Amino acid sequence: MTAAVPNEPSHAAQIIKAQRLYDALAAEKKAGFKDSTTPGGLDAFVKAWGMEAHKAVHHPMFRSLLRRYELIAPAYAAKTQAERQAWAEKMLKWCQGVIAGSTPIPIDQPQQ
Repeated sequence: MTAAVPNEPSHAAQIIKAQRLYDALAAEKKAGFKDSTTPGGLDAFVKAWGMEAHKAVHHPMFRSLLRRYELIAPAYAAKTQAERQAWAEKMLKWCQGVIAGSTPIPIDQPQQ
């Protein structure tokens, strides 16, 4: 069962286009985590999305999060189906929080 995503995404979600990632992951979940829902596979989509988000948000904490969540180099195709499901479910939950505004995304560069 997919959770409802609010009609009005948070400011952070708009900046990093979290809805696009959410939609791709939701389609992948619906297809059974077979890596067949995006042209070129989910790795190519997620890598492009991650690089775009990396360029949009210059905060080092956010960039670290992208690496930790495997959003720069996802290696989805190399995962087992169970590993794909666990990763995708974690990312769907994260996206839902970003879209709803309940998961903070550091947007501005911290003061130095």
